[in-house]
Amino acid sequence: MAINIALAVMFYRVVKPMNESWLERLEMLLVRFSHLGIGADVAALSLIELWALYLHLSRLVDG
Repeated sequence: MAINIALAVMFYRVVKPMNESWLERLEMLLVRFSHLGIGADVAALSLIELWALYLHLSRLVDG
């Protein structure tokens, strides 16, 4: 429960002020990593979970 609250606070302080370009980049990352089979589950994810997925996929790109 405390982790969920911490993630929500982080999201609204860090992610929300950013423009929505990270969602567009997430779409590109999902296409790039389509072999992982994540695409079908994306619609059921919350914004916080999408942000975590974006961070994870971004790290895969960066090495």
